[in-house]
Amino acid sequence: MQRREWLEWRRKGIGASDVAMLLGISPWGGPWDLWAAKTLGFAGPARPALAMGRAIEPLGLAGAAEELECKLEPGGRLEERGPLRGTPDGFLSPWAGGRAGIEAKTARYPDGWGEPGSDEIPAHYLAQARAYLALSGLQTWIVAVWFLGTYQQRLYVVEAD
Repeated sequence: MQRREWLEWRRKGIGASDVAMLLGISPWGGPWDLWAAKTLGFAGPARPALAMGRAIEPLGLAGAAEELECKLEPGGRLEERGPLRGTPDGFLSPWAGGRAGIEAKTARYPDGWGEPGSDEIPAHYLAQARAYLALSGLQTWIVAVWFLGTYQQRLYVVEAD
């Protein structure tokens, strides 16, 4: 799917990464900003960190798959549930007899992040991971974060409730 087509598809629903805005827990905007983006096409200011994150994402995904000794499968559109939709970064297999989802993130420093292996991640990313768990029916979602200020990658594990 081309980027323009993907953006139009996302605009027609609530993406997993939009959930935090809807809940008012996103550092990048709240419910009004989400409404403006979906109905008026307002994208907000450009965020260079977002472009950098997209560029580094493949390295983070590959590094996580190698560390976990899993095969990385490409992400893609998940089945929609009402207005909720999502396109995760990827999937890992084998994982506990099945597979797990994976999302790559970047941050400057580990402030606000818990111990590796825990689900102690910023609330806006936790909301995204939980949305992906709901959409996919999987039991585990890995959040692989690359801390740019310390040159380290950490893996966090979010389990379905």
